[in-house]
Amino acid sequence: YVLFKYNGKYKLFQIMETTDEHTEGKKLLTCYCEMAGMELLNDYCEPFSIEGNFITFLNTVLQDTNWQVGLYSASLLDNIQMVSTTEPENVYSLIQNNLATFGGVEVEFRVEFVGNQLVAMLIDCYESGTRGNRTYRRFEYGEDIKGITRNRNIADLATAVIGVGKNGLDFKDIEWDKNLGNPCDKPLQQNFVVDIEANDIWNNGGKYIKTVYKSDAETAQDLLQETWDYLQEIKQPKFDYDVDLALVAEDYLDINVGDTNYVLDFDYQPAILLEARVGKLELSFADPRDNKCTLTNYKELVSILQQP
Repeated sequence: YVLFKYNGKYKLFQIMETTDEHTEGKKLLTCYCEMAGMELLNDYCEPFSIEGNFITFLNTVLQDTNWQVGLYSASLLDNIQMVSTTEPENVYSLIQNNLATFGGVEVEFRVEFVGNQLVAMLIDCYESGTRGNRTYRRFEYGEDIKGITRNRNIADLATAVIGVGKNGLDFKDIEWDKNLGNPCDKPLQQNFVVDIEANDIWNNGGKYIKTVYKSDAETAQDLLQETWDYLQEIKQPKFDYDVDLALVAEDYLDINVGDTNYVLDFDYQPAILLEARVGKLELSFADPRDNKCTLTNYKELVSILQQP
């Protein structure tokens, strides 16, 4: 095993493969290591069926392994789900396959080391979006960013949505009037809602671009509101971003997976203002020039930042 401490946390890696090289009067040993948590690929959990939160689930699948639950977000205790398996499955895959079941739980493997003794192998669990720190560091084009690529996708765009609730429920018998404070005009017997402004922008005022929203709503009013809210999410194209960061070695000392930061490019019109998280961090202690930080979970922001 290889143990090292980084940013106040111990990380444990297992040596999986070694290569000895003797050349030019030098002997070199190269080790390929994997995060110690990968050993859970070789631990199997017997068939089970539970109803509980993520911590209950994790305690169940880890009970015959070297790992245990570490720190966790208190909110994870409130999300109750049914999880079952009918045949032996490896523990690592069971955990990864059920993160989404409990709302996108984020996990981190670490160990505790006292003196020269390994005293605990822990899996910390975070509610979706809460791993890391909200540092809100500014990554700005021309300073920390070498390039930004933006891709626009209109595959899921719609300007009108038909709502379908539980047991075929619709909202034809409800009328909305903007003059009365409703979000849009929706006449009686119409089974869809329309965003006229979005349709003018993205479809040149032509025939509505429709899609269907399916819900478990049991009342027409709830279904109508949910359908309108869904329309607000899909009434404009989706943008994906690829940000090429230009950071020096010292910059990586204060960066951790999950950290939330800002991405800014004022050369675009309108300016690109994003909130993004550190999704992947590659560190080289031998040559910091090989360090790489990958950002994910981009979220567009309304401009609250001062332009230079």
